[in-house]
Amino acid sequence: MIEEKSGRARSHRTPEEMEASLKKELDALTPDERAALLFMLEDLEHQEDKSVLQVISEAEYAREVVDIETFIKDPYYMGNTCEALYDKHVEDLKELFSGGYQEAIWTGSIGYGKTFVASVAVCRVLYEISCLKNPHKSFGLAPGSNISIVCLSVNEQLAMQVAFDNIATKLKASPYFEEHFPFKATKKEFRFPNGVWLAARATTDTSALGLNVISGLLDETNFMPKGKKTDARFGPVDHAETLYVGIKRRMKSRFERRGKLPGILFLVSSKKTTDDFTSRRIRESTNDSTVFVRDYAIWHVKPEEYYSAKTFLVLCGNEQMPSRIIPEEDEPRYRAAIAAKTLPDDVTVIDVPEDFQPDFERDLEGAIRDIAGMSTVALSPFIQRREKLQPAAKHPGHPFSVEVWDPSKPGTFVWDKLVAEFEERDFGGYMHRKMRPRVNPQIPRHIHIDPAYRKDRVGFCLSHIYEWRDVIRKTDEGETFQERAPVYYVDAILQIVPPIGDEIVLGDIRRLVYDLSAHGFMITGVTMDTWQSVDALQQLKAKGYRAEHLSVDTRMDPYNNLKDAFYEDRILVYDYRPLFKELQQLERDANKNKVDHPPKGSKDVSDALAGCLFALKEKNSRQPLPMVKGLTYSADSWMVEQEQHSLASQAGAGRDRYFPALAGSGGMPGGMLPPFLGGGRGGSDDGGWNPPGL
Repeated sequence: MIEEKSGRARSHRTPEEMEASLKKELDALTPDERAALLFMLEDLEHQEDKSVLQVISEAEYAREVVDIETFIKDPYYMGNTCEALYDKHVEDLKELFSGGYQEAIWTGSIGYGKTFVASVAVCRVLYEISCLKNPHKSFGLAPGSNISIVCLSVNEQLAMQVAFDNIATKLKASPYFEEHFPFKATKKEFRFPNGVWLAARATTDTSALGLNVISGLLDETNFMPKGKKTDARFGPVDHAETLYVGIKRRMKSRFERRGKLPGILFLVSSKKTTDDFTSRRIRESTNDSTVFVRDYAIWHVKPEEYYSAKTFLVLCGNEQMPSRIIPEEDEPRYRAAIAAKTLPDDVTVIDVPEDFQPDFERDLEGAIRDIAGMSTVALSPFIQRREKLQPAAKHPGHPFSVEVWDPSKPGTFVWDKLVAEFEERDFGGYMHRKMRPRVNPQIPRHIHIDPAYRKDRVGFCLSHIYEWRDVIRKTDEGETFQERAPVYYVDAILQIVPPIGDEIVLGDIRRLVYDLSAHGFMITGVTMDTWQSVDALQQLKAKGYRAEHLSVDTRMDPYNNLKDAFYEDRILVYDYRPLFKELQQLERDANKNKVDHPPKGSKDVSDALAGCLFALKEKNSRQPLPMVKGLTYSADSWMVEQEQHSLASQAGAGRDRYFPALAGSGGMPGGMLPPFLGGGRGGSDDGGWNPPGL
């Protein structure tokens, strides 16, 4: 049976199950078979030389089958490839191959060796087949047909890695396989004697369903894409479900004899959500004694000396109670609740070695899932550490005349908060009054616009990289390293709503871009989301801007970058209520692998911020040059900007109308020199403001 304790599932055989299994097998025997069994039992009791059972075994097998522990530890069988197996893995494999199981599920955290131990199990299945004199006769198959073990994964490359890097490496190191069961490699299979194949396939490759599958390994089942089929109980059925049913059907139709299968189907995947494929399979198999389940966190498998003995508590929540790290002073109260069993059934509190505390503080939901190996709810708050959503204390504030702008009503930038005037002498000796940003006037800016779909709202964000800071990162293996990361300064962010009964005209949004350029902002890039932005991007390109499409909905990178910036205190943004309301309500949809908003909510402003910061990071991925520290601009990139402004000027297109501050300046806003030619180091010395503490 499968029991769940502290949020983890584990199978074990009860005496009642073993008795019921034996009775089931005895009841399936014919009278002649029952008589033969009794005769063999009596013969074993009174044998003096070879028993009847030994004679039958010698007729069936070419060589004696060694036990699983010998197979793992004796270099003759697996070379030295299994030295990395932990004791926990060895004990699990011993139980798996002695318990009559037909299906094995390894799940939990990343990094504890799920695929590795499953690959050893596949080698064991191959070994047991290799010991048979005539596998086709033993399994009741037509001579010459294939007997296949399939390795399936999300794509062909990963499937080949499982087969070639995990399984074939072990077989090549084995003197036994080289001597008794050598194989030849084709493009997608390893072919052994007696028509035995090991085949690697992607989930989209249905050719595996045409093979005589005796055993299979489905790797990363929880991360296989969703299909279009639906199930009344579970909704959309994913590829893992379809493949599982198809492979299991092939195994049963070819090899099942009186309810027993000679092979095992291995399912391997780290945790995702409470309704992912392995979670469903475990729930469905609660009373199935043929299903083997192991569900571990990484510290359950590795020896105790790997981690600190000191722990901290983490509450793994449900849809009503969010997950959180429990403060040390509250631990006695929660431990008492655990002992009294007063917590909700689907809420679990776990002890985590303090080695992992930085990981949980940085990304709680991700750490619960990947490191602790606990399923999370499908919808969960994207930003768990709400205390990190703090505006910059001394930021000048919202630089627009209204908090939310309706383009049919008055609205303009409050220029005194954004720019300062200065005087510049031209070559003729005349003084000109010009404008430039109060904060870091020579730093390039980026704008991201999240356009409206029909009558929705629009998000607009102007930002720049203030400086670069060293941060400490950690690899999946737990090793720390130092990395340069940008500190973002949000100059302006704005939510734009459509007029009543009308739609937002993107020309009104483009005018904001032109106004900012006219007031001295060096805008080196503009990105927009959605398919509706094609025409607007073309219009911006005609004005000399680098205008590109950037979606924050098709991948998690932009929002993960935004969350990291907040968690690491690398973002300076003023108190803009529409933004912070959206940030607090953002949800991570683990099934769709995207960030979304709750029903009747919005995320247009947070989309604009996430897109803007991600574009800045992607375009400034290298560390700044030492001679212009704090600036991510090079002479070559500045010359490209010069060339773009020059082309826009030559093409006409009304530059003086939209860029009055550029007239006679050679293309640089406000006539300023680029920093690498003496234009300053990014601060403001004419009444400007520099963020404190950086």
